[in-house]
Amino acid sequence: MNFHHRYAVTTIRILLGLAFLALGLMGLFAAPPEQALTGTAKIVFDGIVAAKFIFLAQSVFLGIAGALLLINRATPFSLIIAAPFVVGWILYHAFVMAAGWQGGAIAGALMAYLASAWWSAYKPLFSSVSNAQEKRTK
Repeated sequence: MNFHHRYAVTTIRILLGLAFLALGLMGLFAAPPEQALTGTAKIVFDGIVAAKFIFLAQSVFLGIAGALLLINRATPFSLIIAAPFVVGWILYHAFVMAAGWQGGAIAGALMAYLASAWWSAYKPLFSSVSNAQEKRTK
């Protein structure tokens, strides 16, 4: 890993960690924002807020992912934890409410960059044969 890439990975890891930890803590301790939503966006947001466990689970998992990123422990796992929420964020803004998609796109791009830096940790997820199966067949 060259000099610039190493510092880019560290900077992105810290920025995403701060963002995810802040989103998690705000979800746990702050009331959901009152927005002037209309149509489908209002229905979806009201449903998420009404089912309190979804908002709570999202906040807990994002907070855990953010904390793991900040302390530089289990970085590939923390990206896996946060990925469904970022994908949901992007899809919500792509199909339900057009405004606000930029934050999700930026988070998704930064996560993709970090995932590429940790690709060796993800490689076994995409192989057809596990290492344990290879050892048994030899």
